[in-house]
Amino acid sequence: MGKELLTELISLAISHGARSMIGVVDATNIRSITFHKKHGFHEAGLLREVGHKFDIWLDVALLQRML
Repeated sequence: MGKELLTELISLAISHGARSMIGVVDATNIRSITFHKKHGFHEAGLLREVGHKFDIWLDVALLQRML
């Protein structure tokens, strides 16, 4: 379902004139990062310790797809 949803979101963004899309992902979530890369996203940056979950500070990966 994720593939279909992201494909539709990309199409909608293009049709509305967006220049790029940004993904914000837990930097340790390799499956999600790989998923985004398969759909044309590239690593654009890393924000250190900006997320907090279950008493753990998380780094966040920024992924970008130019449209």
